Amino acid sequence: MYDRSDGLMRGSRKERTQEVFSLQESDWDFDTLFGIIQGLLDHADNVRLASMETLLKIARQQKIPMSLTPVSVIEYFMFSFTASSKATQRIIKFLVENTDIPGANEAIERALLEDVRNEDFENFINIIIEAKKLKFFKTLEDNKLSKTKAKILKKALNL
Repeated sequence: MYDRSDGLMRGSRKERTQEVFSLQESDWDFDTLFGIIQGLLDHADNVRLASMETLLKIARQQKIPMSLTPVSVIEYFMFSFTASSKATQRIIKFLVENTDIPGANEAIERALLEDVRNEDFENFINIIIEAKKLKFFKTLEDNKLSKTKAKILKKALNL
């Protein structure tokens, strides 16, 4: 449903309407909210109506409120960029330099545990070392790193 580069829904009107209705039983999370918003932005009136009906049904279910912050949105999309854009590195650097922003520390810790390219992992480590925020490496202590990533971390810390 979310494969288009413009962020809009794919498929026929009927398929898009069915996709939106299928969200009615989903967990209340960012993916569900994103799908509903995509439906609300659709050019077809019946898809927009289906999105609103879905949202009304979810509201009746009295789901636990979702915490949506700028950092949670940043974290959700931070790994969606190509490696050549270096956007993820800039995002990590921003978070490391702004650890006073609510949620930034947790986002950094989760990012360190993501399955990323070794080159990206090395860049994350170097950003953290440059900022002298070594406390984030405690996140890695109890987690099993690949041999290559463990070697990268060890080499960086022995500087």
